[in-house]
Amino acid sequence: KKKTKKMSRLVGTGASSQTQEELQRFNNSSTKEETPALTRFLETLAKTGKTPCGWNDVKPFLRFKLEETINKGQFTGQDLKNESFDQLKSRLLGLFDSFQEAPFTLQRLCEIIVGIAANYPNPHKLLYALEKSLTVTSTLQTPNVNDDGRTPMEVESS
Repeated sequence: KKKTKKMSRLVGTGASSQTQEELQRFNNSSTKEETPALTRFLETLAKTGKTPCGWNDVKPFLRFKLEETINKGQFTGQDLKNESFDQLKSRLLGLFDSFQEAPFTLQRLCEIIVGIAANYPNPHKLLYALEKSLTVTSTLQTPNVNDDGRTPMEVESS
């Protein structure tokens, strides 16, 4: 009897093998580098909120981009809500790390990451926007996917 491999994916497009390969390469690499394919993937995710890959595949890359974005929002001088930049950064990354499934605000989070220069010239506003998108408790429902990439509902209807 063949073992069925279960993985989750966000409701959306069919799996892109190039995206999955790029994410696996990124996740397995000790030096984290964003490729043009990963940039396109992030931009598409920001536009559609859909990904062909499971949360566990996407999460390390998004965490990398989130940390990069937070670092661009580094401020000097006045603390935010009585927190230093390092405390706030640690708290925001902790909120992100706590998600076992994709946060309900995934698309908004990606929009912020993609559009930081144009939309958030003020570091305080950037960090507040990130905080707002990470303090949700709901997650997206991700159906199980069979080895052939179809959900149980798709299998039943064929």
